[in-house]
Amino acid sequence: MSTAQQIRTLREHRNLSQEAFAEAIGKSRSLVAAWEAGRKEPGRDSLRAIERVFGVPMAYVLGDASEVKAIAEGAAEVTLLEMFRSADSVTQNSVLHILSLGKSKD
Repeated sequence: MSTAQQIRTLREHRNLSQEAFAEAIGKSRSLVAAWEAGRKEPGRDSLRAIERVFGVPMAYVLGDASEVKAIAEGAAEVTLLEMFRSADSVTQNSVLHILSLGKSKD
């Protein structure tokens, strides 16, 4: 996934408008719109702000699949993460719900 897609996905999964996302990281809405449209790339300071505010690694925002492979435990987990990230929010929420049903109750 591209950086533009990752930023939009992150924002939408948090149910934030471009304005609210921009405010959270101290940037303008027009800059966030330019990132999401692929007209501009976020700089290091912006990436750090996204990382800090939303708790996601910079590599995730940049769409770096190697980050997924480095932390995954096997091919099935890599595939699951890649498919999850490319799914729409309804599908992602459904998957999370299904997985929560299988959690052991300690």
